Amino acid sequence: MNGEKHLEKAKRIDESQKDLNPKTAWEAIIEIVYGAAFNYIAYLCEKEFGEHMETNKGLARFLEQKGLHDVAELFRTLDHERVSKWYGGQDDGDAVRDARKILKKIKARAGIE
Repeated sequence: MNGEKHLEKAKRIDESQKDLNPKTAWEAIIEIVYGAAFNYIAYLCEKEFGEHMETNKGLARFLEQKGLHDVAELFRTLDHERVSKWYGGQDDGDAVRDARKILKKIKARAGIE
């Protein structure tokens, strides 16, 4: 998928989480934010380097190698939140807010919004 297609997909995915209730759909929101973040990162990498990864496995390392240390750390944090909240099953009122803040930072780094 090319960078523009990743951007379109990211925006579509991102939009789908905005109307969900964080109190009842926090797992879904975090998962959706994660998918949107992945696609915004793919767009960013394609725009800056002409290449991107099509999987999340090894993405943080790839970002580090490309000098995107800030984005790598944001992705690691979001990945940790996703795994701990999804598989840990712990309801955390701050998790959605934190995930959305991370997404906002990734979008800004990609030049979106």
